[in-house]
Amino acid sequence: MKRENLQPHVLIALNYNPATEKIAEQGYEMARNMGARVTLLHVLSEPSFYSSAEYSPIMGFTGYMDMSTWVQENNEQLIAESQRFLIHIKDHLEDPAIQILVREGNFADTILETATEIKASCIILGFHQHQISAFQLSENVVEKVLNNSTIPFILIPSIATEKEEESAVR
Repeated sequence: MKRENLQPHVLIALNYNPATEKIAEQGYEMARNMGARVTLLHVLSEPSFYSSAEYSPIMGFTGYMDMSTWVQENNEQLIAESQRFLIHIKDHLEDPAIQILVREGNFADTILETATEIKASCIILGFHQHQISAFQLSENVVEKVLNNSTIPFILIPSIATEKEEESAVR
């Protein structure tokens, strides 16, 4: 059986979190050690999720009173901001070969679907206790990926410092 591409492909799923750059750095380093191609993924959930008071800061909009109307009217802008967010991470990693993807849907399902679609060899997720509320709606994303993935994955613990958490709130 002939395989088209034997190079591993790592999917790094990222959300808006003070520790995101650290997760991306560690995930990228693991991928580089494997000689893998890298795709950075950000999943946009339903717009009402971003208007929730429990959601961690999204591009400086934390505390915005009527964000649900803003989000519904500006979904394209949300996608563009998400792409800009991933481009920032890609630039930080200094690797122009990194692919970026912004997808819409349920966090865990979309991560799994994207991993299958791009034929990922490995999924990398950051995990932080505070991140759970920012990375779930009604289920724990990490648990759902664990229970439903046929692709190996790596969890990177990410404990943000108080200074990083304070800067994210601003």
